[in-house]
Amino acid sequence: MSLTLAYCEEIRRRQSPPQASLWGFKNNQTRKERFFRCFLSFVAIKSNLDAFALSAIAVKIMGVLCNGFMLLALLLQYKKP
Repeated sequence: MSLTLAYCEEIRRRQSPPQASLWGFKNNQTRKERFFRCFLSFVAIKSNLDAFALSAIAVKIMGVLCNGFMLLALLLQYKKP
């Protein structure tokens, strides 16, 4: 019986939240893990935004080039002899 109670107490201790400290975590390892997760999230979001911005810039450049070529073709077509 006492072995079962000790086992239940061990499970309860593992599942309980860590004790509060200055940063809200029990130990330094937990702080490092949280920082690393936040950092990876930031990098993923920033890379997605950068990719979106670069694709938007590329689309604008292609649009300007296409408009320029169409204008040049029209000018060459209506060029007086």
